[in-house]
Amino acid sequence: MAFSMFIILFLLLPKAGILDFAVIPIALYAFFLYHKNKRLIITKELEIILFIWLILFLVALLSFIYHGSIYNAIIFKPIRQIILIIIFSIIFIHKEYTIQDLLKIVLIASTINSGVVLLQYMAHLTLYIDDLLIVPGFNEDITVIFRKPGLYTGYPPAGMMAVVGFVISFYFIKKKFALIYIVTLILSIVALMLTSRMALLIALLYSLFLIPYVAFSGKKQLLALVITIVSMIILIGVLISNEYVHRDTVKVMFELFINFANGEGIKSNSGTALVDSYIGNYPQYITTVLFGNGLTIKSDIGLTIDAGPQILLFGGGIITLMLYYYLFILYFKLSKIKEKDLYITYGLLFLLIFISNLKGAFLFGRPIGDAVLVLVIGSYFYYYKRKKGLIYAKQ
Repeated sequence: MAFSMFIILFLLLPKAGILDFAVIPIALYAFFLYHKNKRLIITKELEIILFIWLILFLVALLSFIYHGSIYNAIIFKPIRQIILIIIFSIIFIHKEYTIQDLLKIVLIASTINSGVVLLQYMAHLTLYIDDLLIVPGFNEDITVIFRKPGLYTGYPPAGMMAVVGFVISFYFIKKKFALIYIVTLILSIVALMLTSRMALLIALLYSLFLIPYVAFSGKKQLLALVITIVSMIILIGVLISNEYVHRDTVKVMFELFINFANGEGIKSNSGTALVDSYIGNYPQYITTVLFGNGLTIKSDIGLTIDAGPQILLFGGGIITLMLYYYLFILYFKLSKIKEKDLYITYGLLFLLIFISNLKGAFLFGRPIGDAVLVLVIGSYFYYYKRKKGLIYAKQ
C-alpha cells in the first residue's frame, strides 16, 4: 500500500520552479527502505545512463561558467534524473510487484488528475471558483474558464497525463472486461477535452489504432468500447443540454476541426505559431551551437521559444540536444519489454513523449516523463530480479 501511495504522490505533487515537492516523499520512503535493508544495485546499464546525465550536468556547468547564466532546467534536470534513478533503484529492488501493478499505479495518478480537472472546470463554470486545487507554480495570468490544469502547472502537462491514462485504460480493457477501466477511459477522454488541444489530437490519432486493436481482441472488449462510446455520447449530451459546457471549450479545444469544417484547412493558431518558431529561430553564434546561449527559453534574437528541441539547443547546445535523445532511446531499451501488449503500450507512451516534445519541454519532464521513468526503472528491475532469481515474479 505504501509502495503505491508514495509513487502516486510522486506523480501528482507539484514542482514549483526548483522546489520539487514530488521528490521529497519518495526520497524519504527510499531512505527508509535503504536504512532498513542496505540494498542498492546499480547495474552497468544504469551506470551508463547515470554517466551520461553527469556529462550533461558538466556541459550545463560549462555553459553557466561561460555565459554567467543558464536556463535552470538545463542544469537541474540531470541532477533530478540521477537522484530519481537512485531512488527508484532502491525502491524497486526492495519491493515485489508486477508490471501490471506499475501500470495501475500510473493509471490511478492519471485518473485522479482527470477527476480534479473535471472538478475545477465545473467549480469555475457553476460556482465561479477559479482557483480550486490550483498548485503553486501555475501562472494565474493564463487562468481561463474553458480548460483546467488539474494538479499540474500547465494545461499541456495535464492533457498529456490524460493521454497516459487513455493508453493504459485501453491496455487493461484488452486484458480484462472490468467497469473500472471503462470509467478511467471515460475520465481520461473528458480530461482531454478540458486541457490540451495537442493531447486531444494525439489521443484521437491513437484511437485509430487502439479501437480496432482492442475491439477485435474479443467480444467483451468490443462491448466495453461500445459502452464507453455510448456513455460519452450521453454524458456530452447531458452536459451540453444543461449548459455545463462553456462555449469556448468547444471553440478552442476543437479549433483544428472547426477550421477544417469551415474550409480553412487543418490548422490552428498554436500550430501556426509553432511552425513559425521552428522556421524563424536558428542559432546565430557558434557558441550557442556548442554550449547554448545562457538565456531562459529565448533564442539568440530574443524570441521566446517553447518547443522541446529548441529549448535543448538554445539552452545547452548541440551536445545536450543529442545526448537527451540518445538517453530517450536508452530508456526505452532499459524497460526490457517483450510481451506484445506491453510493448505496444510502452511504445505509445514513448511516442507520446516524442511527439509532445516537438511542441513543449516534455522530454524527461513532468508529469509524463516521471510516469514513464517509473515504468522503465520498475520494468527493468522486475526482469532483473527474475533473471537473477532474487524473486519469482509472474508477469
